[in-house]
Amino acid sequence: MRRFVPVAAIATSLAVLSCAQAAVAPKIVTLRNNGATLTMQKGAHRQLHLTNQYQWSGLRVKGSAVRAVGIYFLRDPGYRAWDLMAQTRGKTVITAVGYGANKPGSCDPGPCSPRYFHVTLLVR
Repeated sequence: MRRFVPVAAIATSLAVLSCAQAAVAPKIVTLRNNGATLTMQKGAHRQLHLTNQYQWSGLRVKGSAVRAVGIYFLRDPGYRAWDLMAQTRGKTVITAVGYGANKPGSCDPGPCSPRYFHVTLLVR
């Protein structure tokens, strides 16, 4: 019976470590959160802002835990925005690709190279 205690302790510590790696999602998710795993509570709303320094491809949402709805502005605030709604428990990965602004002769040495954005959202 005693030999099962260390196994249970190891399993518990691994579960704590995996939870510690996922930070709570900020009110506004930006490029600073690129590559992060963030947690949201079911029913919570957050916003995703991606700067207009890049022309972003359509947002790709893989998973059904979070729904992303575009926000449209009458005046350009300098970013594209989406409302992120945590609908069900689970995992959603959001990705987008941005390309540098189309300015003649500005692609050298690299503003036209793609900028990849991805964030993983865990809904609890």
